This record gives sequence, structure tokens and C-alpha cells, in this order.
Amino acid sequence: MREIVLSQKVYGPWHARCLSVLERLLHSEVSGLQVDVRVQGQTSRGWVKAVVEGEDEDVALGQLSRMFGLASQSLDALEPPCTVIGYAVDVGRVGYGIFVDVGLSSELATDVLVPLHAFRAQLGDGERLSMRRIAQSYCLTDNVPLRLRLTKVDVASRRLEAQLSDGQVAVFEKLVRDGLEKVLVLGVPLEDAREAVRASGLERDVIDVESVGLFEHFFVCKLGTQAVGVISRLGRQLPGALLYIFSPHRSWLWNRISSGGGYAKLATSEQGKAESEKG
Repeated sequence: MREIVLSQKVYGPWHARCLSVLERLLHSEVSGLQVDVRVQGQTSRGWVKAVVEGEDEDVALGQLSRMFGLASQSLDALEPPCTVIGYAVDVGRVGYGIFVDVGLSSELATDVLVPLHAFRAQLGDGERLSMRRIAQSYCLTDNVPLRLRLTKVDVASRRLEAQLSDGQVAVFEKLVRDGLEKVLVLGVPLEDAREAVRASGLERDVIDVESVGLFEHFFVCKLGTQAVGVISRLGRQLPGALLYIFSPHRSWLWNRISSGGGYAKLATSEQGKAESEKG
């Protein structure tokens, strides 16, 4: 029998529903294997604990690790550069960056700091933007899942630093690139998020639901639809869920897009790279 901690947090008023959906997904992932998987509970900070038992334990663990990720249990297991999954915590508490909980379980565990200078370099084009402005622009709030690239692990002082992974930066860039307003919902299963759109009669106003985590999603508004007009109707269908407005026009990168910089240059670079690889 193996006890594991998934790289998955469950929180908020919908946590019982989320745990039920997660357990169903776990069973589906190991279907056909001689193994029993069950949710055992949560850590004090909301990370999901599970038990894996049976002759195919090793195979099942590999599959679950690839699908959901496994949270590191100690600092000694973290060696930069490596990629970790975490959730933003106490956003706005300090102005020099954002702390991210990556699931370390020790009583002396610490959160990972993504410093302001890293956010400025990756999301602010190096400009001296405040942490508050960057956070507001990109809907960086508590419980937003983030994929990080660790840059510093000091076991003695228990200090960890990171920057956003390239993939995470690409997620933020995509949010801005389409120019559409969105509503971010946190702590709700995808199937319930889609049902909320249907039950609210918003099928014409919400053209897609994009997931950035297992229980974190963006409702994408059609061109010309403002998120502020959508959020109240969704809220009635998702009582207690955390909802936030994302407007690409508030993002620093929108100025670069509008002026023909930023993504235009990025797209040209990517196209050239693709053509080069083809050749």
C-alpha cells in the first residue's frame, strides 16, 4: 500500500463535490489495472491525499503522476532547475512578489517565492510595474494554479525561489492574445462549470470554457460581451464559488499587441522556427 499526495488542491464551498469528481477521475485513470485507488482526505492546506494498493501499484503510480502530478514532500527532493505545480497564496500581502504553496508537508515547510523582478521580466517586458498591477492584470489571486521553474532552493534557510515556467507564461499570453473578456472561476469541477453556462442561458455569450487547472477555469466571452454582465448570472448558478473578471485590455501586454509588438513578434518568431524545423 502506498500513500501519496497529489499535486492537486481542493478548497472552497464546492470541495466535497470536487473530491467526488477527483475520486471518479482517479478510478478512471487506473481502469484495467489490478489496483485500488481511493481518496484518503486532505492535508492541512488542502492538498489531496490518496491511497494506492494492489499488484499494479507501480504502474498506477506512474499513471497518476503523469495525469495529476505528485507533490514533493521535502526540500531535499527539490533540485533546481525543476518544474513544480503550486497554488498562489496570500496574494497582495507583500509587494515584492507572490508566494506559491507547492505542497511541502513538513511542519517547517515554506512556500516558494516568485519575486517581482521575475514577474516584470516574464509578464511586464521588464518595465517597473508594481506587483499589484501585474496581479490585477492577469487575475493572479489566491488558489490560482501555477507551474513554476525552481531557480533557488536553500535547505539551510528554507528559502525557495522560482519563476514562471515557459508553459505558464504561454498560458497568460494566450489569455491576452485573443482580446476577449473572461470570467475566472475557482474551486468548481469542469462539468459543473459547463452546466452553469447552460443553466444561466449564456450559451451565446460564453463561447468556451478553458481550464487552467482541474477545478479552475476561464469562461470565454464572445467578442463584444463584457464579463461584468456575465459574472452575476454565473454566480447564481455557482453559489459560493470564487469568480473574477479578466479583461485583456487591463493587461500590460495588451499595449504591446495593439502596437504590433509583443505577440506579433512572438508569432513571427514561432512561425520562423516551425518553418526551419520543417525544412
